[in-house]
Amino acid sequence: RQVPQGDFRDSPPLLLKENVIGQIKALYQEKEALVGATQMRELERMILLQVIDSQWKDHLLSIDHLKEGIGLRGYAQKDPLIEYKKESYQMYEALLNRIDEEVLRFLFLFRPVSDEEIEDWRKKKKPKLSAPAFKMPGGKHKKRR
Repeated sequence: RQVPQGDFRDSPPLLLKENVIGQIKALYQEKEALVGATQMRELERMILLQVIDSQWKDHLLSIDHLKEGIGLRGYAQKDPLIEYKKESYQMYEALLNRIDEEVLRFLFLFRPVSDEEIEDWRKKKKPKLSAPAFKMPGGKHKKRR
């Protein structure tokens, strides 16, 4: 959904912010009504765990890179420990922001699929070809998977 352009150009920023937040909440409530509150909480948990797992792995990799290069700060007359603490804290803050952004992005990209859409997808899906049997050395017959 988009706000028509004429509606927000002359609006005060606070009113615009409230309008956008209201539309976001309405969209979220629509999705929750479609899937149900219990399933929505389960979806939120799954998305949150997946995003945290992915972002944490990236964060640990970034910390490893920081550790590898932090010793070079001594050449710039800076204490490597203090620099490491500053940069690792900034990286942690960025991690938390990325987690929030990704969770919200996935929640709003999520679209419930109806039973009819699932059936249409199954009908359109191409059948898998079965592989022919072949003879193994030694006389045993095997069937490919």
